[in-house]
Amino acid sequence: MRPQFKEKFVKGLKEKIPSKILDLGLEFPKKHSGFIRLAKFKPTDVYLDKIKTSKGERVLLKFQYRDFHYVNPAYVLTHIYIAKGDNECRYDSRMNLDSKYLLNQNRIIEDGEIKNCGYKVESLGKEVKTSYTIVVGKPVPSLESVSTKSIQQIDEITDNYDINNTWWLYRGDCKPDKDMYLCIGPTRRDTYLLTWWSWLRVVLRPWFVVFIVIGIILMMFLSSCGTTKNTSTHNCELMKNGQKCLPDHSCCE
Repeated sequence: MRPQFKEKFVKGLKEKIPSKILDLGLEFPKKHSGFIRLAKFKPTDVYLDKIKTSKGERVLLKFQYRDFHYVNPAYVLTHIYIAKGDNECRYDSRMNLDSKYLLNQNRIIEDGEIKNCGYKVESLGKEVKTSYTIVVGKPVPSLESVSTKSIQQIDEITDNYDINNTWWLYRGDCKPDKDMYLCIGPTRRDTYLLTWWSWLRVVLRPWFVVFIVIGIILMMFLSSCGTTKNTSTHNCELMKNGQKCLPDHSCCE
């Protein structure tokens, strides 16, 4: 079974969503996927993905984990990401715009990494360019640095999750040991899907299709039988009578 956030945990998060955001008509999936952000290998934020508005816009909700000595630990909604096509905007809990992103830009698949899968292009009104990279098929770096308490905290909010078998991502040039995102949903076993999808994108290109069609025609032409004065009949009864040989050569002795 695929990893997902626990239903009880998500139900508690839904109760923290402000009415101004609920007014968007949020539609949640049956299985809850998303991300867990680790800062210095400690969980700091949870992101709920695959949510849609009543208008069909894609939504990502960010909840920050707050653990102060004077209050009980809790998750608080801090941001909502709303995407239309490849454009995504991030708003605070009061629906004030603070960041803009471009998704699916100049993807490069290299050695198990999907580089440049997205960029932050604006933050608080200023232009920036921060890239995001998804890592597939590689273990989480310095996994031994993740404390037992952090692993337990992750296990408490997820089902079927294995930190030894996961996709993860990082942003910009930030080292994974400082800031990293664990993907709750896809696993490293899904790597072959990424590989086949990258090949499929090549196969579907027009020039590649034309190349394949020309190759098939040449193979059929070179392997077909014809009959001329100088052509051997290969003991084919049809060719001896001036007719074409069958494609499977079942007429040849």
